Amino acid sequence: MKPRVNILWVPGTNCHEETAYAFKLAGGNPRIVLLNRAIAGKEKLSDCGIFCLPGGFGRFA
Repeated sequence: MKPRVNILWVPGTNCHEETAYAFKLAGGNPRIVLLNRAIAGKEKLSDCGIFCLPGGFGRFA
């Protein structure tokens, strides 16, 4: 059985599509969950085996 992976997407974050693809290649069952839908109760964040917070934009000196 493939573990369900919930990938949180919030405007301003990126790499959620690439993260979903990587989890799929690793044998997971990824789905991207929009934060606004979770807040409205239309999606659950807790119905998964793995919860992922993808990265945003950053700059390192």
